[in-house]
Amino acid sequence: PYKGLKYEMVGPFDDRGDPTEAVNIAGKLATMNDVLAVIGPVNSSNGFAMIPVLNRAGIPVISGGASNRDLTKQGWKTFFRPFLPDSGVAQFMARLFNKPGYKRVVAAYSNNDFGRGIYEHFKATAQTLGITIVSEDGWKPGQDREFSPLATRWTAPNPAAGSRL
Repeated sequence: PYKGLKYEMVGPFDDRGDPTEAVNIAGKLATMNDVLAVIGPVNSSNGFAMIPVLNRAGIPVISGGASNRDLTKQGWKTFFRPFLPDSGVAQFMARLFNKPGYKRVVAAYSNNDFGRGIYEHFKATAQTLGITIVSEDGWKPGQDREFSPLATRWTAPNPAAGSRL
């Protein structure tokens, strides 16, 4: 967009959803000459890992997926996201259940910064709306792969209130 300026895309880099890999990539980008900006990371855990490195290098970061609201509370001057944080999404989700016949819900979330962030905000909003969470189950992304026992418990006629993994 700048007359006479030539630029090219570097990458893509795959952080594999791993904060350690994300910080390694950020370190590499921070030492490269003339990096204009970074588009990414996709998830919040990797955002917490890599954004401090890129911020120190003065490299702007535009994320299309890192939604944990605490990312914008770190004081970083170079981090931007063009969408609602977890709290806004979670409040919207809880309000979807605020209608007759939907006062008991099962909450399942990925047990990482993204999933816990959304779940905690969902839970707080659900409580204010009088919605009962009968089961709250977190799973480990990339590790837990068998969900049949959870699905069986969730579809039981009266799941036990407060049951946990």
